[in-house]
Amino acid sequence: MIGTKLAGGMVQNGHLVEDLDEAMHHFSTTLGAGPFFVLPPRRFVELFHDGEPASESMIAEVAMGQLGPVQIELIVPAAGPSTYRRFLDHGGYGLHHFGYLTDDYDAVRADAIARGLRPATEGRSQATRVCYLEDPEHPDQPVLELIENCQTIADTFAMVAGAHAGWDGTDPVRYL
Repeated sequence: MIGTKLAGGMVQNGHLVEDLDEAMHHFSTTLGAGPFFVLPPRRFVELFHDGEPASESMIAEVAMGQLGPVQIELIVPAAGPSTYRRFLDHGGYGLHHFGYLTDDYDAVRADAIARGLRPATEGRSQATRVCYLEDPEHPDQPVLELIENCQTIADTFAMVAGAHAGWDGTDPVRYL
């Protein structure tokens, strides 16, 4: 049932990396992903980890690029508690999540919980909500990230995809 409620399907693969510059270089020169847009620090109005308020941001650095139809998010996790840190503790860097856009955030979240996933880290920015849903039996496996669809997200994702469509490999790193 979860797949029927996801507006745009899987739109993003999120990778945890140690060094953002090194990862952008690898993904752009070796895999052809890009260009990458380094985002300003993400600020949350509310942030929870394992149901408890979290006072720290979970992201130290993030960049988004595109590889074909899928957005690639490169993430350097901050030191505080998060789904990112738990994943690193159980296996290391690499593919952390599959990101899905949804127009029915509450229903999809409830459906995922009913299927046995648990909210790990959840946040609300001024524009949207996100929720990372983990399988408690497999903390070393990628998780599901729900991204509430809104105009800001749609515009950002379209800008990243549009830049990739006409990209000739030059200027692989850009700053927002």
